[in-house]
Amino acid sequence: PRKDEIFKASSSILNSLLGILNERKFDNAGGQDECPIRCMVGASNELPDSDELDALFDRFLIRKEVNPVSDEGLFELLSMPQPGSSSCDTDMENMIPLVASHGGPNGKGDCDIIFSDGLDEVVKALSVKADRIKISQDVLHVIRDLRAFVKNELNVETSDRRLVKASRLLKITAASDGRG
Repeated sequence: PRKDEIFKASSSILNSLLGILNERKFDNAGGQDECPIRCMVGASNELPDSDELDALFDRFLIRKEVNPVSDEGLFELLSMPQPGSSSCDTDMENMIPLVASHGGPNGKGDCDIIFSDGLDEVVKALSVKADRIKISQDVLHVIRDLRAFVKNELNVETSDRRLVKASRLLKITAASDGRG
């Protein structure tokens, strides 16, 4: 799921999101529904500025700050047929692309998406490979030193949860690359 302006959501929505991220469950009319998400993407024009939002912000392991369009890029942006749209956007009612696609490699569109019926098996196999990877003492020392650096020099606390998730991401990256 994608959530825009995530840090401006009401407290009930924020609590629901935390429940989904922590437990993969959604409280629905007195019961709990399974919510087997693999990824959550959020967007915001500003970073959280209160302690109550820190818990949610901490759950987003990978973060990307996007700067405003440069003066030079503004001309290109405003010259586009439909700024903010891509060749992947589709008018769902009429099933037509909103922006013409120029085609990608092999003559296919840039946005051809292939959903694999075997995705669960691929994810499980990758997870098993990642579980077998041991992080070296040298890397563990770098992670420890990095945590100390961001705390002492940048005044940024890194939660244990975040470090555990980051180490898991390192293992999955290594397994995806055939290492370990």
